[in-house]
Amino acid sequence: MAIHSKKTKISGFGFIEIIVATFVVVVGFLAISYLFANSLRVQNGERLKIRAATYLEEGMESVKAIRSEGWANIPESGTHYLDMNAIPWALVSLDPGPLDGIYTRRIIFSRAYRDIDGNLALAGTEDPSARKVRVEVEWQFGGTSKAVFIEGYITKW
Repeated sequence: MAIHSKKTKISGFGFIEIIVATFVVVVGFLAISYLFANSLRVQNGERLKIRAATYLEEGMESVKAIRSEGWANIPESGTHYLDMNAIPWALVSLDPGPLDGIYTRRIIFSRAYRDIDGNLALAGTEDPSARKVRVEVEWQFGGTSKAVFIEGYITKW
């Protein structure tokens, strides 16, 4: 009887080992799957952010191109959008809709000021031949709103 009892314990111990090994493999597989999915999510988020940065640069460069067409094309202040269907490109006050079905780009103009030394500053004497430009790009990712922006000045030449 003692021998038969030992065999039962040994075969039972093998069954527990199989269950534990299966559990470890499943947990390992789930962890790897989670890491892979998270890696893809981060990669997609970075891809969207890089595309947004491209839209930022395009927005700022388009303002410079529009300025080259004539200083009268540059508004004193307010939020504007780029009409890329116009030839040459133009600034419009109505949102033409999302870029790539995802991004909203706004170009915000405000008055520029110069300090006592003639340098561009946040306050001082208004310079009618300069504008502060802020380009913003906004999009949704993972259920949250993301945004990037760039600021600079343009001057009349």
